[in-house]
Amino acid sequence: MNIELTKKAREIFQKEAKEKEKFVLINMVKYDCNGPVLSVSLKRDSKGYDIIEHEGINFLIDNEEKKMFSGVAIDYESDGLNEGFIVRPLDNLMGMCFVKEDK
Repeated sequence: MNIELTKKAREIFQKEAKEKEKFVLINMVKYDCNGPVLSVSLKRDSKGYDIIEHEGINFLIDNEEKKMFSGVAIDYESDGLNEGFIVRPLDNLMGMCFVKEDK
């Protein structure tokens, strides 16, 4: 699996997951006219997901969605009151929305 993390995204994932002893779950919430809408959340239970260790972070990804996340860059942006993770295609994904969720 080819996921690239920016320094800021990696720092946030490592801090949040380590402090709360959780996995980082990335999954598709829905598919609309703009393409897939993705969600990032922290989960304690990995049941039902594949665990992918990448850059010291344990990601949970549904086996059926695994191909969708091959070739993406994940960044974290903050602009005033708007902040969250952004997924950018490296080659195989066109425009994506990304929603940050805390659970």
